[in-house]
Amino acid sequence: MYFHLAQKIIFSFCFLVFSLVSIPGLNNVACLYGQDEDPLFADESDEVIEETETFLPIPNRMQILWSGLIDFRFAHTGEAKRWQDGGRGLSRYGGIDTDKDGAGDRRSTIFAIPQASLVTEVLIDSDVRGFLQINYNDNDDKEYTDGLLGVIEAYIRYERKQSEQSSITARLGRLIPPISLEHPDTAWSTHFTITPSAINSWVGEELRPIALEVNYRYDYAPFSHIEFLIAPFSGNDPAGQILSWRGWALHDYQAPVGSRLKFQKIYPTKLSPEGEWGEPFKEIDGRMGVYTKIGWSPSFQWKFQGFYSNSMADPEIVDSVNEYAWQTEFTNISIEYRPSTDWVFLSQGMMGNTWMGNPKSPGVDNDFQAWYLLLSYVPNGHRFTFRYDDFRVIDNDEYEDENASKGTATTLAYLFLHQESHLFGVEYLHIASERVGNEGYDKDDDPDDDLYQVMYRLMF
Repeated sequence: MYFHLAQKIIFSFCFLVFSLVSIPGLNNVACLYGQDEDPLFADESDEVIEETETFLPIPNRMQILWSGLIDFRFAHTGEAKRWQDGGRGLSRYGGIDTDKDGAGDRRSTIFAIPQASLVTEVLIDSDVRGFLQINYNDNDDKEYTDGLLGVIEAYIRYERKQSEQSSITARLGRLIPPISLEHPDTAWSTHFTITPSAINSWVGEELRPIALEVNYRYDYAPFSHIEFLIAPFSGNDPAGQILSWRGWALHDYQAPVGSRLKFQKIYPTKLSPEGEWGEPFKEIDGRMGVYTKIGWSPSFQWKFQGFYSNSMADPEIVDSVNEYAWQTEFTNISIEYRPSTDWVFLSQGMMGNTWMGNPKSPGVDNDFQAWYLLLSYVPNGHRFTFRYDDFRVIDNDEYEDENASKGTATTLAYLFLHQESHLFGVEYLHIASERVGNEGYDKDDDPDDDLYQVMYRLMF
């Protein structure tokens, strides 16, 4: 009941946003454009960095802010067929499967528009604003998407300053949980590389609950603060299954609400959803989960964050398409260190468990782990970044399927921002992984899984 009520509130807000566009007199309102700081390469601090946006004042009502981006990409892929096409390649784009064995055997060069986003913020009053992000979806497989356009986030945000040192912020709606250190830019776009880490790739593809976040922040000195967040959530019961059926991946795909995530054929099929796909953003058992975060920044140089989530699902409940409510629990620890304005070091580590079926004898019971180290250098507006990822899934159950997987990834990236709105990037990504449960897997004959990308991103 609460899940459907929350859905109605969110979609009512979305309709409100678009209905405001037709308010009489709006076409005569002038637009103001502005951006005071470079969002990618300026000296970064605790101050909120303003995004490039269009500002529409609405007399006697509310105000609308528009921002967004369009991402153009040339990619030269490895041989491995990508996971979105049912292959075992773990990057955003993959090779060609000429012999139809599901693995891939030939590299390809492609042009793509991986992300086109429109972000709308409605300033209802000084404390309350609505937020809506809609993405163009470049996955043309209609079986796994609800169309070319999809909602990524939709929520209402409240912020109130309690004193000069303390504030309370709340968000209600379909949210991406505040886990990633790599996505501070417009439309949850990456900041240091083109491809995010394995941890934050999973956040973008499978974590999108309907949540009520309440965050308290206390600034006890300049550039120094502590914060505490708690959020009950719903509408994300299958989260964790993609790590079991496919394993970790590295990509910048943001799965829209209502979409399905495809994976290669697995055994035994009676445990997996029909059609070798999963639909993560839905409610199955009618129970609430909870996540919480603690953050501490003792100075401009250091930031620490601890995040914990527990779906509190009933893992024995299954829906009409054989999709289970997964009991998924994990902890994420983040560290950010800035020895100077030119250098930044980031690291995140995640450990968790996901399972479904009978508690005495689970059909699937997996531990999952991942971590990365990232070092970025920004001399005169040119960003050079190196990142190393390690990830694995450990199969604990005694069932006949094999969910264990492991791998590493190395990323080298160069980004340059021109005139505040034009971002150019070059990246090389190499993934070395093993998953013996994949159909036809042969460790000695596993196709190359690497990716060269050239990017141009227009931000507005």
